[in-house]
Amino acid sequence: MNVAIVLAVSDYQNVGCLPGCNLDAQLMKNLLHTTGRYSEILFIDKNTDSIQVKEELTEFITKNKGKVFDEIFFYYTGHGDFHSNEFYYILSDFNSNQYRQTSLSNLEVDNLLRQLNPALTVKIIDACHSGVTYIKDNEIFYKHLDESKNRFNNCYFMFSSMTDQASYQSKKISHFTKSFIDSVLHYSSTDLRYKHIIDYISDEFERNSLQKPFFVIQAGFTETFCSVNQKLRVLLSEQLDNSLGSKSETDGLKVITLSDLIKRDAERYCSEEEALEILDTIKNFIQNYSHSHDLVELYSVSSEFKSDYESISKSINSIGQWLKDNDNNYFAKANYRRELIASVNTSPILRGLYQSMADIRGESSYKTVVSGFELTVDVPFNLIKIDAYPKYPNIDWCDCKIAFAFSQVSIRFFYFYSNFKLKNWENYSHDFSSDWQTVEVEMKDIDKLKETISGILNKFDSFVLDPLRAKYVLTVKSRSDENS
Repeated sequence: MNVAIVLAVSDYQNVGCLPGCNLDAQLMKNLLHTTGRYSEILFIDKNTDSIQVKEELTEFITKNKGKVFDEIFFYYTGHGDFHSNEFYYILSDFNSNQYRQTSLSNLEVDNLLRQLNPALTVKIIDACHSGVTYIKDNEIFYKHLDESKNRFNNCYFMFSSMTDQASYQSKKISHFTKSFIDSVLHYSSTDLRYKHIIDYISDEFERNSLQKPFFVIQAGFTETFCSVNQKLRVLLSEQLDNSLGSKSETDGLKVITLSDLIKRDAERYCSEEEALEILDTIKNFIQNYSHSHDLVELYSVSSEFKSDYESISKSINSIGQWLKDNDNNYFAKANYRRELIASVNTSPILRGLYQSMADIRGESSYKTVVSGFELTVDVPFNLIKIDAYPKYPNIDWCDCKIAFAFSQVSIRFFYFYSNFKLKNWENYSHDFSSDWQTVEVEMKDIDKLKETISGILNKFDSFVLDPLRAKYVLTVKSRSDENS
């Protein structure tokens, strides 16, 4: 009995999205299905947040325990990263501050697969670097893979690139997955061994110095992937033609030169004029956004586009700290201030004495701390403030504040939500704020940009309305239940 797992993560909240992964996974699933070798294929390409993915994998393994498996085939396409001597599959809600919670470790995958005790384990990993951290030590990574290999009876592991390289893809399909499929399509005999697939991919990338797939093998080279016949070739060819819509992309993998990569990548970059136009698009989109019916019934919603950060002055240091701690190319910089170092147990008089003595000796009792951030280019506005003013006296005022930093390619939004309670007949006082949240999107991907902003505003709707639903709707229901 053979089973397969196909996991594709295309959409990301905090790292760049990978549009080609959806087609990668669909083509791989179709290929596996067409071979007729796999009795069950778990296909995950939607709802790829960490909790959902881990639950689906666990359920799949649990229900198959106790069966005899000849082969388990695991395929992943998406971001990948090597962190603290462990390889991680990066999931949609990945957050570097919750690294293990929002990603899937290779060790966890291995332990899940081992529970089924397969005679052969095949893992195909088509992973692009997430941009969060980078693999820097090949020897450590190879040692990690050796440990992974030794957990299985027999195995073939295929990785799309060396540890210090990126894996490349077009907007439609990744080059590595395309090469895997081509190895089947172009096979001239019948029984296609995994070793032949490895040889085909190796030859295909031989002249591509920027991406070198690598392989870990603990098997006898006799294991077959599938039987190839004319029907399979025709079906594969049709699927590729229909999916890619361009015959030139199905005629074999073109050798990618440095010039090709630079020209293709350059299309993502904005000029100053384009960036300003995109900021104007953001402004118009927010001004004309349709909030939920309940929100506009209960609140007067308005937006301001401010040129200063005064309204976030108490927490702006968090953005500056993020910029300091994370490598980036944004047109922004962290600001700093000097802060007196003093023990909380030291009286003001003694602190003054210590400071005077330090001044006499020429010593410093100050430290430099992050105080905020600023953009290093001129923009029409620096901060977006969205207010929800209550129309009724029994609900609170809420707001959403959105700051941003951008580069030639991407814009990163920093946002949080607050609510305020009436402290007298006219004035409100701050009551509660959510933590800063952040998300990045490419500026020229206007559809994705609008989708990202919609996500921020939809979450604002929920921030405002969910407490009201809990207070009023559930209370009414509870009273109704008591009276029934």
